[in-house]
Amino acid sequence: MEANALSGFLTNIGTVLTSAVGWMTTVVGAIVDTPILLVGASLGLAFTGVRLFKALR
Repeated sequence: MEANALSGFLTNIGTVLTSAVGWMTTVVGAIVDTPILLVGASLGLAFTGVRLFKALR
């Protein structure tokens, strides 16, 4: 792979990751600002954690 092509590829990946972080910031901000969504998200994470710990046994 040529140096310019690799540089362009890395720039594109950086742009995609920056957009993804911005999107996640928006989603998490909406969840934290809305109490009913925060409760649902917290319960979902808790149950997922319990399932993962049970799977380790």
